Amino acid sequence: MFQPIVKKSELISDLTNLYGSKITTADVKGYCASHGYKYYTITRYLKEFKVTRGKWNLKVTAKKVAQIEKSFEAPPDSALNLKLTRPDTSYPVIS
Repeated sequence: MFQPIVKKSELISDLTNLYGSKITTADVKGYCASHGYKYYTITRYLKEFKVTRGKWNLKVTAKKVAQIEKSFEAPPDSALNLKLTRPDTSYPVIS
């Protein structure tokens, strides 16, 4: 059976205490070097916190983003009462 090398909660706690909630590749590599872990192993635990290439936000998860997006749902189109009109394309005749 698979034994995790490090507990996810401990990893997040350690990284937050050392580097803050927003971390970069350099921070993760420094953590790996000081604790004897491989970079790939640690980044697998951080997948849900990935913001963009080489950056993680340890406070925001995909679940939280989904909750925020759900709370800001757009009203239905009928509530907006939009009426599409065709622009006037007739031109005056110059004699």
